[in-house]
Amino acid sequence: MHSYHVFEECGNSTETLITFVQSRFADFQHNCQPSPLSASGCVRESRAMCLKAYAGLIGTIMTPNYVSNSSTEVSQWCTCDGSGNEWQGCQRILHMFSSNICLRE
Repeated sequence: MHSYHVFEECGNSTETLITFVQSRFADFQHNCQPSPLSASGCVRESRAMCLKAYAGLIGTIMTPNYVSNSSTEVSQWCTCDGSGNEWQGCQRILHMFSSNICLRE
């Protein structure tokens, strides 16, 4: 799984990119928190805001992908293979996409 540390190792020229991806991912985390208790499936009760945040990740290292013919199955394009001691954190990030009821209709 790629992390922000990958960008940090490349030097200062990527600082803007790091900030951009981190802010887009933070927006996704904020607006796409799943909740089985809400009608929308989202803690913030705004599926539209979640989808906007999700769309904001497109074109970044965090670009989500459809993993099947179902429009409700999304995940990151990468896996956690080779993430070493960051495996659990990597799994949490993947789970934000693959098991997120806020992203489903």
